[in-house]
Amino acid sequence: MHILLQILIEIVGYTVARFALPLFSSGKICVQPLTVSSGQFNLLGYRRDEHGRIEIESTAAGVVGLVICLIVVFGLVLLVRAGL
Repeated sequence: MHILLQILIEIVGYTVARFALPLFSSGKICVQPLTVSSGQFNLLGYRRDEHGRIEIESTAAGVVGLVICLIVVFGLVLLVRAGL
């Protein structure tokens, strides 16, 4: 079960956050690339990059992306139950 949750966070959540956060924030929030790990993040998992944008650490972004997925699934279930 732990491995499944880790896969969901690292693959699905990270990918969703990588696309959704810049889209929803008009480019003011971005996600740390997997290949770059320079600099320190604060306790909440974010920092400012050199362009002034908020950059979210990859694991924290995975959790945010997973929450976005759950909200979308919940919304779709409500629409289906309502008959739309």
